[in-house]
Amino acid sequence: PGGGEHELATGRITGPDPLGPFGDGAAAAVLRTDGFPHTADLMVNSACDPLTGAVHAFEEQAGSHGGLGGPQSRPFLLHPAELPVPGGAVTGAESLHAVFRDWLAGRPARPAGGLVPRAREEAAGSVAGPGPG
Repeated sequence: PGGGEHELATGRITGPDPLGPFGDGAAAAVLRTDGFPHTADLMVNSACDPLTGAVHAFEEQAGSHGGLGGPQSRPFLLHPAELPVPGGAVTGAESLHAVFRDWLAGRPARPAGGLVPRAREEAAGSVAGPGPG
């Protein structure tokens, strides 16, 4: 039903946002992955059912480990209440590792939002949805 584009580097969205069905953290997750030194030239993610939140896996599984959408997009961290809670979303293993390091060192919580790596400068940085027809 019409294509859309989400430019990760600028946040500009043209048409329907192809990342919209995957939740608020989808753009940050894709941008994080794009920042890895050996990111694929083409990343493919399956559809997400907007009513159930189910992600249609490419293989015989109930979800898509490491992909966008579904219950896996809503992780949680269960920890003792006396440990400081970081400000903002903890996105990716690097951010979670920084939280653990702070806890081990007895440091106060720091904002987690600044821990997401930036996209590679040479990357085009856009996500396109399916086109018409």
